[in-house]
Amino acid sequence: MAAAVLTGCSSKENPYIFKSAKDAVKCCHSKLSELTAKKDASISDLIKIVNDYAELKDSCYSIFLKDTTFDYRGELAVEYVGVSDSIQRHIIEIAKARPRSMEDIVDLKVGTAAQREKLQGSKNYKEVEKFFMGLDENKEFKDTRSTIVAYLDLLKNDIATDEKSITSFLAKEDQCFRSLLKHFPDIPEDIVQAITENTVTVFNNLEDSLLVKKKMSSIEDKTMIYMTMRLNRRIIQNAMSCKDQIRQHRQLSKYTSSNYRWMLMQPFIAIDQTSMAVMTENQIKDMKEIARELPMLLMELDGGDTKKLSKEESEKITGILCDFFLNSYIKMIL
Repeated sequence: MAAAVLTGCSSKENPYIFKSAKDAVKCCHSKLSELTAKKDASISDLIKIVNDYAELKDSCYSIFLKDTTFDYRGELAVEYVGVSDSIQRHIIEIAKARPRSMEDIVDLKVGTAAQREKLQGSKNYKEVEKFFMGLDENKEFKDTRSTIVAYLDLLKNDIATDEKSITSFLAKEDQCFRSLLKHFPDIPEDIVQAITENTVTVFNNLEDSLLVKKKMSSIEDKTMIYMTMRLNRRIIQNAMSCKDQIRQHRQLSKYTSSNYRWMLMQPFIAIDQTSMAVMTENQIKDMKEIARELPMLLMELDGGDTKKLSKEESEKITGILCDFFLNSYIKMIL
């Protein structure tokens, strides 16, 4: 019966095209039956399940808007919310039914990034990627003082909305940021806080100006790609710098250790579907490197002796992290 219903609500062009809101909810019940019978899945199959339900959900919302008989406070709406919640729970159960690695989490995020392939094939994306790749040629400042002076001076003025002004600022900011990471343990907490607050102010003002001028209407817009790639780059640079400094056994203050703990987990929390679509292949490679080492890095920050850690304990830590990230990510996107 489930197969018959699914066949009745699909077409070759789009697997989920409905004539009414009632048909859409009926199809959701069939999808729930299909998923309930599934006990587990490989990460590649999980990606297909998540993407398939995301498409079904979008189609449901589309017909709800078109169907003039659909009451958003009525019984059918309540029924849809109930079956939708059940589908989400079953997908999470399938995701957690077998042991996952942190690298699996990265693969899931990449595989469920909507329109990633299309975006990365665009002219705008390729030009922005080339720009950021060239920034590594700008050397960091040699010491803490010159880093602080340059960074605070850069953040005194707002950014104009033309591409030349934006790229000029991003190049200087990237140089300052990489220098900050290099000297981070030696930079006073109040200076870090000032840089953070000033950066937020400058980019909030830029975003407001861009929205007023309608220069950031979608992720395909070049300016939006610049902004998203900048954020991705910072998050990955952050985590990689933390990893390297922990591995060098640098003496870290309680404040720095607390910051590093968040910075290491940030790629798996803060980079959403839209941002994942913009992630470069090199950034994904770095993200997987962080993923592999994350359990041990967090343990070292907490003062643990990783040399004495057994395989079972290591797997337990990894399992806890994977369950948390799987649960939070799937709930966020579905």
